[in-house]
Amino acid sequence: MKTIDVLFILSFLAGCHPGSNSDHEAKAKYVPLSLEDSKKLITPTVYYIPQFDQADSSCGVMLDMKDKSGKVILTVCKDSYDSCVMQGTCLVKKSELKILINVGSQVNGERRFVNITDSACSFGQGATHDSAKVYKAMCLDPYYSIAADLDIYKLGAVIYVPSFAGVLLPNGVLHDGYFVVRDSGGSIKGYGRFDFFSGFDSYKNKSNPFAIHGFADKSFNAPYFVVTGQKEAETLKARSFPKLSVLK
Repeated sequence: MKTIDVLFILSFLAGCHPGSNSDHEAKAKYVPLSLEDSKKLITPTVYYIPQFDQADSSCGVMLDMKDKSGKVILTVCKDSYDSCVMQGTCLVKKSELKILINVGSQVNGERRFVNITDSACSFGQGATHDSAKVYKAMCLDPYYSIAADLDIYKLGAVIYVPSFAGVLLPNGVLHDGYFVVRDSGGSIKGYGRFDFFSGFDSYKNKSNPFAIHGFADKSFNAPYFVVTGQKEAETLKARSFPKLSVLK
């Protein structure tokens, strides 16, 4: 794994923004990287916040979303439940209310959920502790947060991906290529295995910047660098880590 302590990398793979392949092509091309290559190249996926309207829910199987104590927060369709578990966070509209739900731990083998009421974490919460430190809250930051293996990367690690620098985001801002590890995931294991967070923008949308530039394709193995020193500190401050900084 390479580390850098620089403001930026000049012209590294400039203009390298391949498009996303179809699901069939991605599955056909995907080959797990060797350990040596995985320390230099990403294996990307994209996750987001699915949204559901209970008024539109008509299904045969309904499941309860319970909090840590076992109290039912919401009852939703099984498809909505499964999608929320898969993505880690979901937004459920109930009448005039919008309820932001984070997936929690399991109690006696049963999945539990958290109703996010912290207005500072309007896109849900990430992991709150790794082997080195515990955070009271870790807010997810759309287009700048990634989930990673916390046995390898600490929360707050800054990852620079040159091929995403200069990408136009939906808010009109050009991305600087720097991401912050704020989350983990059951299937996010190993060096270079990063899950990129796109807020409420599904990776299935053709306009999603990650999808446009290949990051929804696990066979797109772009170079990355772990950033340390002054640039690491500057990036964390700019993104208000561990809270949230969304550029308007």
